[in-house]
This record gives sequence, C-alpha cells and structure tokens, in this order.
Amino acid sequence: AEARTEPDVSDHLLLVDTMQQFSMFAMLEHYLQHPSKLETQTIFQIDPESRQMLLRRYYSYDAAVVREFIGKKLTSRNRKDLDDVSEKTKVPMRSCRRQFDNVKRIFKAVEDLEGSLLRNVARQFSLPESLAKEYACFAFISDCRFETGKKRLAYLDLDDFVYCAYEMILNWTYGMQVHGQTGEPGIDLDRQFLHSLADLKGELGDKDILEQYRNAMRPLLLQSLSAVQFKLIEGNVKVLIRRTRTRNMVSLSLSVLF
Repeated sequence: AEARTEPDVSDHLLLVDTMQQFSMFAMLEHYLQHPSKLETQTIFQIDPESRQMLLRRYYSYDAAVVREFIGKKLTSRNRKDLDDVSEKTKVPMRSCRRQFDNVKRIFKAVEDLEGSLLRNVARQFSLPESLAKEYACFAFISDCRFETGKKRLAYLDLDDFVYCAYEMILNWTYGMQVHGQTGEPGIDLDRQFLHSLADLKGELGDKDILEQYRNAMRPLLLQSLSAVQFKLIEGNVKVLIRRTRTRNMVSLSLSVLF
C-alpha cells in the first residue's frame, strides 16, 4: 500500500511546483517586457547572471516564425493571423504571439530614438550584443516596410534579411550629429543616397558607364578575391549588374558589397 501512495505524493508535489512556476512567470513577465524595471523590482531576488539568462530566453525566437511576419505591419490584425504561422511552423500559438509582441515592442521603443539603433536596442532591453543586433535588424526592416513576402524572395531565409538589413544600417542610414561629427548609424535611411541609387540605376544602362564601372572595380576585386573567384565574377559581370538594378532589398545590398 505504501508503495502505491508514494507516486501520488510525488505527482502532487510536481503539480503544485508546476503551478507555482506558472504563477511566478505570470508575475515576472511584466518585468521581462520592461527590462529596465526588472533590475529595480523587489518582488523577486534575481542575481545579474540569472536576469540576463531570463531576458535572453524570453527574447529568443524561432527564425521560421519571424520570417513569416517580418516586413508586415505589426498590427493587431496580423497578430490574429498567427494561427496560420503556428500551423505552418509547428510552433505553439503562445510562442508565436510572444515573438510577434517582442518584435513589435522593441520596434515601438526605438523607432523615434536618436543615435545608434543597435545601441538603443541593447540599452532599452538589456540584450546581449548578438541578440540586440538581430532585433535592430527586425526594427529596421519594419520601419522601412520592406516587402519580404514577395514570391521572388521566398527562397531567402531570415538570416539573409538580417545580413542585408545590417549592411544597410551600417552604410545607408543617417548617423546622429554630435558636435558637428556624424555618430553611429540610426534607423532612418539616407534619402539623398537613395536618390543617388535611383540615378545610378538609369546610368548603368549606358554601355560606356558600365565599362568604366568594370574597369574601376577590377583592381579592387583582384586585391580581395582569389583568381578563381575573380574569373567567376568577371564572366558574370552583366548578370551582377542587372541584379543591382532590381528594386528588391537583397539586390540593393549586393550593390553596396560589390
């Protein structure tokens, strides 16, 4: 008889402990959503290492989930459509909503702040550098309203968009002016630079200008590429140039890199 009651006691203790954990998380979640308050709250005694671990896990994400809604307006209507995302990615609805809300929360918190976008994300949400960089890219894509859902971009995964967005942040945004000097990249695109790109698109159709472009790039490529890589690019210059003339984000990023 005693052997039969022990599992019942263990199961009961396990159930009570689980319920307590859920209750504790419900109280803690508010502070995870506002990390600046997490450090100063007095309800929970949390050491700095555990605090960083909690934030890192709460703001973790599934690339397949974020890929489905990144670039769309972060509205209540799109949040209601997450059931399709959950079904497609096999990620629980609760997790999909958390990830959607986290991206939206960070975007709303930094969209009007001056200065470095990456630094603003890291400071506002106490995230490690790598995770702050990724959320900064999500915010940038959301702010610029890039149409990541186009069919011709369907083969690209989230890492591709993060890579391109990061290059744009570094090279295409306004830096904050401090004492007459340009500071770190922000979230706003340099409109004058974009106008120059539009002019460049028209000029790249001119054969003489295209040949000048090739001659200018050849010595730079020879310095940075192997002979095999250079030969491959040299034989496909026309294809690469055509890609720089398309209007999607990936092509524009390639024009910066090359």
